[in-house]
Amino acid sequence: MIERKKKTNNINSALLLGVFCLVLGACNKDDHSADKDISFPLVVKATAMEEQGPVKLYTKDGEVVDQEVIAKFIAHPPESVTLSFNEEFKASESDFIGFTTDSTASFGYSAVLYHVKKNEDDEIAFSTDFVLDPESTKPYHEFLDAYYIGKFNSPLTSFPAGSGLGYKGTLLSVVQGNYRSFRLPILLYYIKRTSKGPDGELTAVSAGFNKLFNTFNTDFISHLGPLDTIAVQQRYVRYKE
Repeated sequence: MIERKKKTNNINSALLLGVFCLVLGACNKDDHSADKDISFPLVVKATAMEEQGPVKLYTKDGEVVDQEVIAKFIAHPPESVTLSFNEEFKASESDFIGFTTDSTASFGYSAVLYHVKKNEDDEIAFSTDFVLDPESTKPYHEFLDAYYIGKFNSPLTSFPAGSGLGYKGTLLSVVQGNYRSFRLPILLYYIKRTSKGPDGELTAVSAGFNKLFNTFNTDFISHLGPLDTIAVQQRYVRYKE
């Protein structure tokens, strides 16, 4: 469940589609009777952006509130990026979620299958396994970043993998609403990691602009290096039958 120009394997699809991507969003309670007499398969589509928060900027020292600094940082995203902050809502043909049954679903055209559990009248949880193998997944550290940035993913456990370590966990998403209508959190983030060379020159190690169906995990700030920066913007989009 992310939208980026790089890999298209299942891990990439899962992270980009956020689950890592997905989810907890505060919203008004929907009509609980809407889940009665539902027939599957069922498809819900993005219909409107209900909320878009401000762009926030963080370094290892915490939040940066200077609006000029924020504007300067987001004005130079990586090349060939199709995402942007503060953009108007425009649904694409891939902005849908398909419930094959009341316990399984997929996001857009992704091949990743999510387990679905209706926890309460107004809460639906999506989950899928996540495995990151350093020998087969590139760029490895960018996938790790995307996992840690999502607030509701489970803690990772490590395992030996070739000459390094692999990681596994659960991509978890929880939406408020019912099968026919819910509000989905969407997180845009632009992260730039920078190092200092032996002569003191600054070098961009990596830069990525991604979309997750999740909310921002502020604990991720501890994963930033002394010269790293991340900008995030939280949105909430209504999905309806």
